[in-house]
Amino acid sequence: MKRKAQVPAEKNRPKMFDEFRISTFIILTIAGIINAFGVTIFLFPVKLYDSGISGLSMLLDQITPPQFTLSLFLLLLNIPIFAFGYKKQGASFTIYSVFTVGVYSVMSFLIMNVLPIDVSFISPLAGSDLLLCAIFGGVISGIGSGLTIRFGGAIDGIDVLSVVFSKKIGISIGTFVMILIRYYILCAELPSKAGFFHCIPLLPITLVQRRSIL
Repeated sequence: MKRKAQVPAEKNRPKMFDEFRISTFIILTIAGIINAFGVTIFLFPVKLYDSGISGLSMLLDQITPPQFTLSLFLLLLNIPIFAFGYKKQGASFTIYSVFTVGVYSVMSFLIMNVLPIDVSFISPLAGSDLLLCAIFGGVISGIGSGLTIRFGGAIDGIDVLSVVFSKKIGISIGTFVMILIRYYILCAELPSKAGFFHCIPLLPITLVQRRSIL
């Protein structure tokens, strides 16, 4: 009897896994860490908010009991939107996105609970200055979210919607994000000091994010 030729292990592997690259996961890990750094070091301590699910999670962390953390809300609130993203964008997009949000959540927990770092330690120039914190936090967060989109994922529910609907409308992701943020700013409470400073991080986030995508 002739023996059947053994099929290499690579051929038995599902085709879906061929889409993933270790280098992409490394970059997405860096992107998640960058985003967590910008949000937890510069925005969260002075009660400025990121856009989308991230910003909502920051707000909920501040008004709920201590056991409900920023990391927990990031994971829970993104689940339904990522489920939507899975239907529209497929498995690779969703896995990359869930992975990056996981890194973002874990790193946020480490910075805020395990290795508490004060913003004045990282940047004495910023301290409690709302304007500087908004600019620094916005730029850093924008780099993280922009890198995530550029390498096939999304770090926030807003980014998922941007990826999905920009293709339907026929415009770039960066342009769609700009439209969303402009609408958000117009609807914000700009006449108040608080509303003004809450909108400041959105501009550098969007500009840097758009630059990273393009």
